[in-house]
Amino acid sequence: MWLCIFVADEKEKAAVAKYAKNFLPRLFNLIAPVDSEITDACRLAALETLKCYLKICDKQVPDRHVNMPLRAILQVP
Repeated sequence: MWLCIFVADEKEKAAVAKYAKNFLPRLFNLIAPVDSEITDACRLAALETLKCYLKICDKQVPDRHVNMPLRAILQVP
């Protein structure tokens, strides 16, 4: 949640948002329950950070990291 709180002005949001394409895949990996060494607190922190990134990033970035893999899995044209 710190990302949403401390990145208040539009210039700062744009600076942080440009790194979304780098951070979103890593955050998704932290949330996925594959590794039992990652604690629930860490997953929750990653989820909150992910939510903030999704609010401020370019709308095409989540499409590449969320919708496209889902379409491939579901085989939707």
